Amino acid sequence: MPVFVGAPESVEGAPWFLRWLAEVVEAPRVEVVLGLIERVYGRLREDSPRAEARRFFVPIWKNPYMSVGSDTYARDVLETCGGENVCGCSTRYPVFTLEEVEAAQPEILLLLDEPYPFSAEDLGGL
Repeated sequence: MPVFVGAPESVEGAPWFLRWLAEVVEAPRVEVVLGLIERVYGRLREDSPRAEARRFFVPIWKNPYMSVGSDTYARDVLETCGGENVCGCSTRYPVFTLEEVEAAQPEILLLLDEPYPFSAEDLGGL
């Protein structure tokens, strides 16, 4: 059985990876979907960056709290959309205490549901 592995590390690399995957699985309507993705990404790149990006903290795990570092796809998505990752000085998935998160002074807390299923109940600890 053929095995295909892909892990885009940037928003810029994602359309290329999706085109490759679509070719491998012989997906129909590739241009309809990927053409739109590429146009939106092009517009995001053309837009001038905000004077000051909104500072995000994106926890991906709890006990210990982990976030996305500088070499992750999630960090690149945030930056492409004009955000700043408060954990951007760390690589991969750094571990943080709640005191360190507070000291980083994020403006926005982005709770995901994978890999850890964050919910409203988790806000009490953050």
